Amino acid sequence: MKEPRHFFHHCLCRRRQRRNGGWQDGAQIDLVIDRSDGIINLCEMKFLNTEFQIDKRTDTALLKKRSVFQSETKTKKSLHTTIVTTYGLLENAYSGNVPSVVVMEDLFAPDRTPRLPR
Repeated sequence: MKEPRHFFHHCLCRRRQRRNGGWQDGAQIDLVIDRSDGIINLCEMKFLNTEFQIDKRTDTALLKKRSVFQSETKTKKSLHTTIVTTYGLLENAYSGNVPSVVVMEDLFAPDRTPRLPR
């Protein structure tokens, strides 16, 4: 298994300066994983006692974060929204907009540990 080329924590400010000198809303991204396969995962972390549910407001915020990240970084890579949450994602009309979900068990279960090639 190859190591990811870049794995880093990244946070964009809540407000960013426009070229004309004014201010516009920015976005906070909890974790960015820049993979060597041309994909960047923009991770949203949610700690809950139940499944996380995406509503219209959350969906709009996630789309805005993608847009701000693309605009600020000028990346040509594919951007995937990833939800990292305790117990998973509740399926609804908005959950299809999130291509990947990581749950607590994925991070801490001993049988889910990736195996390295010999």
